[in-house]
Amino acid sequence: MPHKPGNKHYIAMSGIPGCIPETTSFSWNRKGAIDYLIFLHESHNDWKGLTQRQQQELRRDGILYFDTYVLEIAECTCPQPWVHEEEGVDPARWCKENDFWRFELIDAINGYYLTDHVTNKEVCLGDGVDMLFEKDGKPIKVGTKRFFNMLERVLNESPEETLEAYFN
Repeated sequence: MPHKPGNKHYIAMSGIPGCIPETTSFSWNRKGAIDYLIFLHESHNDWKGLTQRQQQELRRDGILYFDTYVLEIAECTCPQPWVHEEEGVDPARWCKENDFWRFELIDAINGYYLTDHVTNKEVCLGDGVDMLFEKDGKPIKVGTKRFFNMLERVLNESPEETLEAYFN
């Protein structure tokens, strides 16, 4: 399928949580991106690969934490999807056309810091961060990887609100 600016595509990322992904790739559809990550982490030699349950979780949620890795699928509409395959770069977070990853959250001793990669501004959110809840209403414990990733996702879901709340 030839790419036209604005075509939706999906970024498959694999790496250590909180770090630039070790592996990134793009696919024109979500299934292709998920299949790539499953193939990348299939069993070989002494590595058991992803279990059926883990594969189902990745398909359902688009994100999976296992061992010391995180696998994630991100949706993007930037005009150059091949940039997502450059080594040593986290194009899912740095792609200015991709509002989903405009903001990066950093966990520091004195609280969370938020960086806007479009303006290169950084603000301290402090340590008084609001509660976040799972879909079933249970609170997500502050300080956990789940809380960190959910907060970063929430901040990126509405860039206008995040800019108004923290950068004005």
